[in-house]
Amino acid sequence: MSDQDIAPVKGSQWALLPTLIIAAFFVIIIIADFGYIYMAKHSYSGTVTENSYQKGLDYNDVIAAAKRQQQLNWQDQLDFIGKYEIGTLRFCLRDSAGQPIKATAVRAQLRHPVTHKYDQELQFISQDGCYTTEVKLSRAGQWEVMMHAQVGDIDYYQRHTLLVE
Repeated sequence: MSDQDIAPVKGSQWALLPTLIIAAFFVIIIIADFGYIYMAKHSYSGTVTENSYQKGLDYNDVIAAAKRQQQLNWQDQLDFIGKYEIGTLRFCLRDSAGQPIKATAVRAQLRHPVTHKYDQELQFISQDGCYTTEVKLSRAGQWEVMMHAQVGDIDYYQRHTLLVE
């Protein structure tokens, strides 16, 4: 047998395997990237607060208003009466002598600490020197209540944590 009888191997079925593995790797990476882009565009926007720059500029005014509110020495009390399915929020605001304060408007934001989809805006009505509103909660647990009472030209703000069973 001579050297001319042996035909050189021009390629085998495995010659393209490394190229195919590398191409498949990059195709998988590109598909995953497009999946992440889709999820990012269709999920939480990342906005924590609107107009954050202006709120930062006004922060000294917020601190001054909090000091003025503290000097008023007003006391407030917030109670939840009922069960989480349906109940009543009762808010009482009293001056330093313990006398009820007549507010022109009392509002609240009821916030769930885990997700904003259960948040509610509440309007209170005057009743027996305090302010009440009916509340329907989607679940028991801890809630944050951001109270706002307007008394003349004074805005009274207070944050309460409420544990509802």
